[in-house]
Amino acid sequence: MSMIQRLFFMLIFCCSSTMMHGQALSGQYTIGGPDGDFPSVANAANNLNAQGVGDGGVEFLIRDGVYSVAFTISALGAPDKPIVFRSESGDASSVVITTVISDDVVTIDGASYVTIEDVQISVVGNNAY
Repeated sequence: MSMIQRLFFMLIFCCSSTMMHGQALSGQYTIGGPDGDFPSVANAANNLNAQGVGDGGVEFLIRDGVYSVAFTISALGAPDKPIVFRSESGDASSVVITTVISDDVVTIDGASYVTIEDVQISVVGNNAY
């Protein structure tokens, strides 16, 4: 196999690997609503965990509503790559993340530099945290 053929196959492999795994998430994304980037908090977290945090970090603006789901964040942030989940409106009473499945609404599993703010987290039947 010639050097050009090897380079071509390496280029194809690298490009297909990036397309299969997607690029790291960076910048602002919205969660919820008819035109949100992600339909749910769990969907956003799953994509973040699979794709990682890109340059400058990632911020998820959660639209007002009740999100009935438990989710895990395992992506690694850094001081220059923070992970932020916050209410788009800034009103914590307008964004509720809840579950009836378990007491663990949000699990931070090895993740770092994660901030969750202006959001109410509760387990149905228990008090809000």
